[in-house]
Amino acid sequence: MAAVHGLCAGGGQYFLNESDIIICSDDAVFFDPHANVGIVSSLEPVGMLHRGVPLGDVLRWALMGNEERITAETACASGW
Repeated sequence: MAAVHGLCAGGGQYFLNESDIIICSDDAVFFDPHANVGIVSSLEPVGMLHRGVPLGDVLRWALMGNEERITAETACASGW
């Protein structure tokens, strides 16, 4: 079980992938800064795909870096 309040970036997403239940506050925001520093994000997107998030949404999230932030409401709607 994991609880998210505020920003959840990069490696924090890994902990969410390992959780069976995720509880988010209204102000939770998810993003992956790996692309901004030239590192390939791998574990986080695979976990998102495993949860059933559509491939297009996962790729946009992983490749846009700091520019693509997903709110708790959007994450819930897309299957997180």
